Amino acid sequence: MNKFIGILVIFIGIAVGLWWTQQPTPAPALEMTTIEGEKIRLHELPGPALVVFWATDCPACLREQPLLARLHRDFGDQGLTILAIAMPYDPPNRVVTFAKQVKPPYPIFLDPLGDIARAFGDVRLVPTQFLIADGKILWQKTGALEETEIRNRIETLLHSSKQGAA
Repeated sequence: MNKFIGILVIFIGIAVGLWWTQQPTPAPALEMTTIEGEKIRLHELPGPALVVFWATDCPACLREQPLLARLHRDFGDQGLTILAIAMPYDPPNRVVTFAKQVKPPYPIFLDPLGDIARAFGDVRLVPTQFLIADGKILWQKTGALEETEIRNRIETLLHSSKQGAA
């Protein structure tokens, strides 16, 4: 019986932990500058945003780039903004070279001092993504995106935004 109670307590702890980490939290009110010099204020974006922390030496991050481009293509006109934040340890010249070669359709930011990563809870692992709307972090994930899951989350978010505006 004690073993059963111990296992039950562990499962309840995991469930509460998962519930807690997925509760909306305030998104940082940041002004960031793209590698092209454009200033973007996260808290002033007109629609939802997918903020992605990545690095040029991260295989999963590089595999994720085509998916991010498709998400931009499919949902950008509906209000989704994708923002790619290079990790502080990623040499700026490598990030800029990557951007010139790949030409992603969404903005890329450098974070050489780690200020952006700290503002998002001290991000250290890549890829890490945050889905933000109405000034709140609605969802976050560390690890590679699963296309069906992220598409469903974005579609649901965009659909609920349209319902709220109607």
